[in-house]
Amino acid sequence: MLLNFEDDSPFATGVATYNPTPIPGGDDTQRIRVYIEVDEEMEEAILDTGGQYFWCTQDMVKRVAFGETLGEKTIKLKGEYVHGTLARISIFLLADEGESLPVEVTAFLPDLNPEFGPAFLPFPYLGFHNCMERVRFAVDPSQNQDRFYFGAQP
Repeated sequence: MLLNFEDDSPFATGVATYNPTPIPGGDDTQRIRVYIEVDEEMEEAILDTGGQYFWCTQDMVKRVAFGETLGEKTIKLKGEYVHGTLARISIFLLADEGESLPVEVTAFLPDLNPEFGPAFLPFPYLGFHNCMERVRFAVDPSQNQDRFYFGAQP
């Protein structure tokens, strides 16, 4: 069932089950992991409402066709300064029910560096700034099925 406002207009047009699980190799903090599509490939991504941008893994940097670049940036992640490039990219939030949602985001493409490989960043991150702030979303952590609701901003 999708969420609606009191006037029956849709709050969300898609909903997906999410996995509240720790990141392999990280601490035991439960993270919200949802499925997205990037360049026609399905990826599991971590929702990070305190983060900036859509963080790409180094594997994604090697294989995805990115749009317009927006300059270089150095950002702190997990206590480390990571240098990279900002670029525009289209992603899809994948729905189990309702409609998947295309979202234009600003992606952070970390420079290829073995120190920041899969052990450091095993999944892409859906940060809030210039990414999830473009989406109306809600999280429903329930005992039976954790749900991630999403829809386009009006």
